[in-house]
Amino acid sequence: MKVYELIKVSESLLSRFDKANISVGDSRYIPMYEDYNRLTKECHKQAYIIAYLSDIYKYSERHIYRVIDRFEKDI
Repeated sequence: MKVYELIKVSESLLSRFDKANISVGDSRYIPMYEDYNRLTKECHKQAYIIAYLSDIYKYSERHIYRVIDRFEKDI
């Protein structure tokens, strides 16, 4: 399969991502966000959750806050 063919097959979905200002690369943060939701449901404090995720995923705390804000944005 060529790049063109994959884009053509996914054109509708990619168009919706573009209109919602969603980066396709954000999919790499899904496991981190799922861990964030799990820890939130376990009633851990947000500062602890962010520090824990920073250690586990090797991103800065500020970066994790930005990802969470993007994932929780209404579209």
